Amino acid sequence: MTYALATFHDPSLQSLGATYPGSTTIHINDAVTPQGFRAYFQGEIPSPSSAQKKAVLGRLASLGWGWERIQKLLSSKLSVRRFLVLHEISHLNHNDPETYHQKSPEEKIEIETRASLEALEQILTEKAR
Repeated sequence: MTYALATFHDPSLQSLGATYPGSTTIHINDAVTPQGFRAYFQGEIPSPSSAQKKAVLGRLASLGWGWERIQKLLSSKLSVRRFLVLHEISHLNHNDPETYHQKSPEEKIEIETRASLEALEQILTEKAR
């Protein structure tokens, strides 16, 4: 599958990335920094998706991906953006945009955990080369 990349600028970090039904365009917030990513992923941004990511972080930690390990892997703006792109590619590969809004909150956390895990593992594989 071929994907397009588009950026948007939202310093409030209400969203870091998105995909939409019927589209293969990945939208990434170009205002994100490693510090903003940390705040967002740890649930410190006042948004429903940031609160959700805090639950995802707990799931990732139980799978061996605690915050310290994630932070070491995603220490630059470029690596954070790579994570966001790979995370959104996971959503597209699993057809999530078409069904996501029909899912329960628990199912959404499972989906977000899977997308994050796939992105982290891909980056780890790329760094090992």
